[in-house]
Amino acid sequence: MQCCNCDNEAVHMHHVVPRAKGGSDRPSNLVPLCADCHALVHGVRATCNPDLIKAGLARRKAKGLPTGQPPKWSKEQLEKGVSLYRSGKTLYEAASESGVPKSTLYRYIQGNGTHKGAHHLEQRLKAAYAAYANGATIKEACRLHNVAARTFRKYREPLD
Repeated sequence: MQCCNCDNEAVHMHHVVPRAKGGSDRPSNLVPLCADCHALVHGVRATCNPDLIKAGLARRKAKGLPTGQPPKWSKEQLEKGVSLYRSGKTLYEAASESGVPKSTLYRYIQGNGTHKGAHHLEQRLKAAYAAYANGATIKEACRLHNVAARTFRKYREPLD
């Protein structure tokens, strides 16, 4: 049976006219509701007990059911974002082109040890120095190669 409000599985029967006010237990006075909608009808928050929430999530996990909101991106999109990042794109560019949120892509890269770190910064700095040597302003060179201007100035190599 489905909840008449949200189409989730109904586990409660709600009295339209409460028994305290003369309502009966006849089917015409009962409507099926899920636990959350039934709590809303009575002005109570059903999921305010963290122990109950944890227990419910553990039961769902044990049954192999999803325990959270499904991601809005696929594994293929995530891998595409990682490969774009590894190929030299900035994190922002990789996230934009792959359709994966920047924070998600960053956490995935950090967690899997694929962050390019200092070596990649050194490559970007060298490219920024080259652009600067070829006539670009510091601001243009830094923006083009995703380097902070203060980092550029801090590690600036003497240009011959």
